Amino acid sequence: MLPNIAITTQIKTDKQLETVVQQIQKLDVGYATVLPVSTQVQQLSETVTQYTSLIQAEDKQQQVVVIYNSTTNSASIVSSTTVN
Repeated sequence: MLPNIAITTQIKTDKQLETVVQQIQKLDVGYATVLPVSTQVQQLSETVTQYTSLIQAEDKQQQVVVIYNSTTNSASIVSSTTVN
């Protein structure tokens, strides 16, 4: 798991993570400038990686699962769950 403090540094060098964070930030206007609090990374196959991120802004918090495909260089949100 990548803690919040490491995410800013990782985004500068990890284009996959940068793409995933951009997708999450597009999820809600309130998340446009917010970085995830934490991110878990799981390699599902040679070309597909799952990122599970916790993002928090003001009074809301969501767990977002994003699938990244390195063949197409694309990221897609597959689920978003509000956390109380």
